Amino acid sequence: MVNAGRPHAKQGSRRLVSLLAERHGQAIRQTVVRIRNGPLTAGLMSLVIGVAITLPALLVLISANLQTQLGKVEDMAEITAYFFANVPDNRAFEISERLQTQIARAEINYVSAASALAQLSEVTTLQPVLGSLESNPLPAAVIVRPEEPGVATAREIEQTLVSLPEVELVQLDFLWLQRLEAWLDLLDTLSSALSLIVVSGLLLIIGNTVGSSVQSRREEIRIIKQIGGTDAYVRRPFVYFGGFLGAAGGTLACLFTAAIGHQLATAVNALALHYQPAQPVQTVFAVAGLSVGQNLAIILLGASIGGLAAFFSVSRKIATFNP
Repeated sequence: MVNAGRPHAKQGSRRLVSLLAERHGQAIRQTVVRIRNGPLTAGLMSLVIGVAITLPALLVLISANLQTQLGKVEDMAEITAYFFANVPDNRAFEISERLQTQIARAEINYVSAASALAQLSEVTTLQPVLGSLESNPLPAAVIVRPEEPGVATAREIEQTLVSLPEVELVQLDFLWLQRLEAWLDLLDTLSSALSLIVVSGLLLIIGNTVGSSVQSRREEIRIIKQIGGTDAYVRRPFVYFGGFLGAAGGTLACLFTAAIGHQLATAVNALALHYQPAQPVQTVFAVAGLSVGQNLAIILLGASIGGLAAFFSVSRKIATFNP
């Protein structure tokens, strides 16, 4: 008896799946017909949705690229300790060797006073003036490059260098980096707030559009309910229509974001050239676009917003339609 019941259960499951596929297929066909009958309306709605989603997507793109560039800048961060002028070179070199073991996970380079003067002569046009000096005015120095980026690591190394009695000055230009991190935090907050506002606005816009479409078919829906049509049957095509509008808008938002990101990359590189005129090899700042996963997430988010907005709007409308 157990074996006899299994084929019936499988057959019943297949019928249920077939029935659901047929109903959803019918709803999709009705959605396609509605779009064909009003392509301008559907196109304009998709455009509005796309523009709205583009705003927070751009903030995400800018924030992600700034975070990437910030990491690169932190990787190139240097802390320079200048010794007193009366500290002999051999003593300064001994201290730099001791720092190799005292400061973990960092690249430490010692620059003698003579090397510093030679480097200055190579990059300036003051060779005659420097050559006429009776003594070298430049001190020896130690340059520390942390392997682990971050302001906290740099501050810890700074305190270690400041505690050395032979060190006169420690140069750590991280104030601007802290300000940049604060701006990035603000940008993330603005992105979240704007996303919430955009989602709320899209729910209202799509819900109102689908609700107007339901209202225009009021009599047709009443007849369907009179002959036994369920609320789910009436609601399904509108939900698919709202989902299509959201997905189309999300796709447009991805295209808009990619186009603006490309233009942004050109502008950023043009600006960067003004900050490195003396370099023989110019650095290219690559502005990375949204990943495939992020683009798919935007499209799915748009479809979900559209479907939910249509679902609640249609449910509220058809509840007032008495057969």
